[in-house]
Amino acid sequence: RDLVRSRGLGDVYKRQVIMSIHTSIDYALEYVIAQILWYQLIFFLISYTPFIVEKVYEYYIYKDC
Repeated sequence: RDLVRSRGLGDVYKRQVIMSIHTSIDYALEYVIAQILWYQLIFFLISYTPFIVEKVYEYYIYKDC
């Protein structure tokens, strides 16, 4: 057995724990970013809905003039 290249099980487990932590952090960041984008979309819709409704209403009222 090549002792220079051989890794003990402890190294393997440490690497798995580190990879698991990185994966968890990645998922958490993706979730946070998705939530921020969702709230921005909701805010946009709430903010601009009255304006859009008004413009659509004006279009239909004045389209025949």
